[in-house]
Amino acid sequence: MGANYGNVAGAFDINWQDGSDNTPGIAQNVYHAFMADIAVLPSAVVGDPLQSAAYELKDLVTVADNIIMKPGKRLTKLHCTLEEGELKSTIQGLREGKSFKQELSTYYPGSKPEFMGFVSLVKNSSSLFIVPDLDGNKYIFGSKCYPANLINFDWSTAKKSDERKGGMMTFDFNTARALYFFTGNVILTDDLNPSGSGIGTQELVYCN
Repeated sequence: MGANYGNVAGAFDINWQDGSDNTPGIAQNVYHAFMADIAVLPSAVVGDPLQSAAYELKDLVTVADNIIMKPGKRLTKLHCTLEEGELKSTIQGLREGKSFKQELSTYYPGSKPEFMGFVSLVKNSSSLFIVPDLDGNKYIFGSKCYPANLINFDWSTAKKSDERKGGMMTFDFNTARALYFFTGNVILTDDLNPSGSGIGTQELVYCN
């Protein structure tokens, strides 16, 4: 017998409310951290939560606990041109061995040295992103076991005055779940306050 899906509250009720917001695209700012700078990175429910009446379907893809940064570290805000960034999730693998491949694309206009320095540093680094959409959801992209990885970078000066100079970065992340919603906070710490309470939370500003 398979999992007891009847134990999961609302397992078969995937409804749509008329008038709901469903705005395409990601926000103007995404947030990046190097995995080496994160002290605690929580995860969604692991194992087989479908056997327990304590869980709902959304718990499979929700990270509700806080991310705790190492002392002196924080997430870096990365500007993304509106309607050029995208977060994608697709199925991959063979029968009874499927997983999800997620891809994050962000476009940065121009050629600031800070941006080029970021690309140069992140190219062989293990990363985490928090990606807001335009309806107020936040997604975690990357995990300790499978960090986000830069797989493509395409920058150009452009040729004509009606074209655009800038660069597109694409990262990938393989995982067992279709998406990861983040509902916790990012906790900042210092040497005197390295615990979960830290010195406060980092405010994530989604639009410039």
